Amino acid sequence: MKRLRDIVEIAFVLGVWAALIAIIDPRGEFPLHDDWDFTVATWNFTRTGHFHFTPFTAVSLRAQVLWGALWTHFGGERFEVLRASTLTLSAATLIVVWCILRATPLGTFPRLTATLALLANPICLWASCTYMTDVPYLFAAVVAFYFFLRGLRDDSMAFVIAGCVAVVVSWFIRQNGVINLLPPLAILALQRRGKRFVIPIAITFAAFVALFFFKRDWLAGSPQMFATHYHMLEESSFRLPEQIALVYHYVVFNALNCAIFFAALTLPLVMRKSSERSAIALAAVAALILVRVILLGTAGYWMPYSAAHLYSDILPGPIVFDLGIGPPNLTDVFSMGYHYPFALAGAAKIALTLFSACLAALLVWALIVAKKSELAMRLAIATVLIATLALCLSGYYYDRYSLDSGWALVIALPFAIPWQRAGAKIAAIVALLAIGFFSVMGVQESFAWNRARWSLWGELRARGVAIDRIDGGVEAWAFYELANADRKKAVRGHPPREYLIAFHRVPGYNVIDSRPFEGFLGLHRGVVYMLRQSVNREGTKSSKTLSSSSSSSGTSLSEFAIEPLARQIVDAREGRGEHLALLLDQARDAVPGQPEHRVHLFFAERRRLARSLQLDESPLVRRDDVHVDAGLRVFLVVQIEARNAADDAHRHRGDERADRPAVHHAVDVEAA
Repeated sequence: MKRLRDIVEIAFVLGVWAALIAIIDPRGEFPLHDDWDFTVATWNFTRTGHFHFTPFTAVSLRAQVLWGALWTHFGGERFEVLRASTLTLSAATLIVVWCILRATPLGTFPRLTATLALLANPICLWASCTYMTDVPYLFAAVVAFYFFLRGLRDDSMAFVIAGCVAVVVSWFIRQNGVINLLPPLAILALQRRGKRFVIPIAITFAAFVALFFFKRDWLAGSPQMFATHYHMLEESSFRLPEQIALVYHYVVFNALNCAIFFAALTLPLVMRKSSERSAIALAAVAALILVRVILLGTAGYWMPYSAAHLYSDILPGPIVFDLGIGPPNLTDVFSMGYHYPFALAGAAKIALTLFSACLAALLVWALIVAKKSELAMRLAIATVLIATLALCLSGYYYDRYSLDSGWALVIALPFAIPWQRAGAKIAAIVALLAIGFFSVMGVQESFAWNRARWSLWGELRARGVAIDRIDGGVEAWAFYELANADRKKAVRGHPPREYLIAFHRVPGYNVIDSRPFEGFLGLHRGVVYMLRQSVNREGTKSSKTLSSSSSSSGTSLSEFAIEPLARQIVDAREGRGEHLALLLDQARDAVPGQPEHRVHLFFAERRRLARSLQLDESPLVRRDDVHVDAGLRVFLVVQIEARNAADDAHRHRGDERADRPAVHHAVDVEAA
């Protein structure tokens, strides 16, 4: 009877998973976000039998390449085949999570709710439908957790060794997988028995250290990109105050994202009773979170956090943006200043932020005050804490990171929820349905507009239009033009092209075709346009593609006139540029009257160069600053902005130069 119940529960979980994927309908022969990079590496291995990465691959990726190559061998070089490989790992991850929860005293309802809470997480559901590294890494981390839990609970060396093997697999997807060794070590340090298990864990950790020092190229597709990601730690300006601020900011960001993304497990915490002492702890936690949230809010930043300009630790390009999921990487929205066709009202953003802050306070408070008698809960809390703190080593936080750092909350939080109270169950169901609906509809809409985009791209190609005449957005340029190029081509970028695929009608372009798309059960109806540069009376193509206004509807593309400045700045980045103050003046003179000009040169998810280039050496903030950095999602963005611009990052709160690590000094590095 017990075995039959387990089969029914697993079938239920897989049935829900299959239903959601069917609704999303993740079909389409096109790359999504950054998985073009990982696709290229996989297909290269399939063809040659050797690992060959692009210059932009910072992650280690080797285990994922082998997995994808196996699928490619039987299914061919298709994006849908690689997407199917990730979906398989997504389903397997849910089953392993269920098995972990099944090994605890939790009942059927908490067990199923927690498992489905992971599935409903918008980052998890979106990543499951791509060939990004998120889900493969998550699968390896969950498997490692399962084996370590079994090993520590059953006093089994075999399971501990199996956990170490899973950790090795995880660090050959992302280098930070090595941190999966630390939670069991923390547990062993706090208990008397099981000290012998330290030996295999220590040996595994030593193996990683040896690779790092002697075979570092095994730990990154591009060691140069990997090396720059943590360069912040070497900055002389990254002192103790900046380090404390960074940890505070990242912990708050992660708490906010985890709280709302796992709302099915945080909302029921309102039913938890508290003593006078625990109520004081809750008030203290809430105050710490609300201070950060309100300071950002007074500067105009509300969830989902994103920015056209870098403000403190808020970076452009989150996966969950405004009212959608999956970055809208068409050029008009991504770099011209236009908005995605559908957006939350300002009041709704404020409400969402404050609601998330309340849930985040409940989350942190519950983990602090809840009894931790269960080994699974202790191991899960250690996993979340260590993974969150490890994020602080990189200097960059994106909402995607809440998944690989906070997934173990689905193990820990069920122990803190008073499931015996009907209100807790009702809250869990309501939250699960709400976040699940948003996740499914958001990912479905992302595929809808992407299919429209790539349909127009295919039509242009069928007409014989050359690739270098089409601006099809981030993924198109990256996959077709940068996959076999060097980083210098990415730095050079490209000027406005004859054809533009966009969400909006853009001045200077004529509409020649379009594709409609819809989402959220027809509540969202939009259009993706195929545009062509207009021709002036002299028979030449117009170079003005946007109005000179810096309004929210767009900004001038005359900014590309300063592209040579970008090249010189890159030279300076590499120690070859001089007289940068003069360049600033030249750039300002070249485009007079423009309150804001940008050059967006490469939009692909890449590990950020960990240091900004302060072109104005003076300790005072000049009227015009140019900041250059290369980012997780953008290799290079040059921003020239008058100090009276509305989004002046230096002006808000206390995030001036002295209050932030050098890596965050108002550098506008944007994400794909």
